[in-house]
Amino acid sequence: MSLRKVDPNNWLTYDSAYEKEHLDKLKYMNGEMHDEVVQVLPNADDSCEELLQIIVEYITRRYPDMFKLDGDDIVIVPMKERYRVRAPYDRHPMEVAGLLVMDDLYVLHLGELDRYYLRACFLACPSGWRLKDRIGWPLHQMHGPVPTWKEKLQKSMEKFFLHIKVDGAIQRNNVFIQPCPGIFHQEPMDQNPPSKTVEDIEIRTELQSLRRLPRTGAVVFTVRTYMNPLTDLGKEPMALNRLWDAVRNYPDKTAAYKVRHLWTDIFEKYCCSILGRGNPDQGLLEEQD
Repeated sequence: MSLRKVDPNNWLTYDSAYEKEHLDKLKYMNGEMHDEVVQVLPNADDSCEELLQIIVEYITRRYPDMFKLDGDDIVIVPMKERYRVRAPYDRHPMEVAGLLVMDDLYVLHLGELDRYYLRACFLACPSGWRLKDRIGWPLHQMHGPVPTWKEKLQKSMEKFFLHIKVDGAIQRNNVFIQPCPGIFHQEPMDQNPPSKTVEDIEIRTELQSLRRLPRTGAVVFTVRTYMNPLTDLGKEPMALNRLWDAVRNYPDKTAAYKVRHLWTDIFEKYCCSILGRGNPDQGLLEEQD
């Protein structure tokens, strides 16, 4: 899965999309969508509070121009907002944590059969699923739709979660070609119509991390989502060629899971046009290896 250690200086990062995404989160949380983006099950408050404290300590040290402590409050300087980060809270600690970062946040607790269960979550970037449906699920059930998960990954990942160390945060990247624009999608991706133009297709890149909280022992899974038009890859022919080759070689179950049938026609035409050939350049791929 190409796991690597988390660079301590880049666990949580920010870019120019922060303000818009932050305002979207507030809109969801202050309206009827609240329970669609935030869920906290009983007995998860303590680990949510611990996660908030770790985030506050990290971002005020790493990004002092964006976040400042003022007594029991944290001030989000560019938004001119403040939230309590110690009890009594004005918002639940999980809500505050989600507003402070650009990542989606998942808190998992060890439960029956030595399996981890999703006990709390702040989800502002769903990719074809609803939080209310999956809160409380064990790890293997959350990954049920993933090809070969049960056959090849479930046992090893359940064992891996048991051995995550407090000082052993790890991360990986995940890439998904989306047949429609936008970062917030609750309906399954296969319910979208086929892409009609290259502008319909976006590259969804996720930077995922895992770490264990030192006091409560909960495992925190973070997902930072980046959305870029497919046309951006036209400026990086080597990256486009590599993605084209990967797409061509998806096993059937992976192709179905990644809804390749919805975007492959437009994607193929775009790759042929930009790269000036009918197939990925194998020589270029060998040079990159």
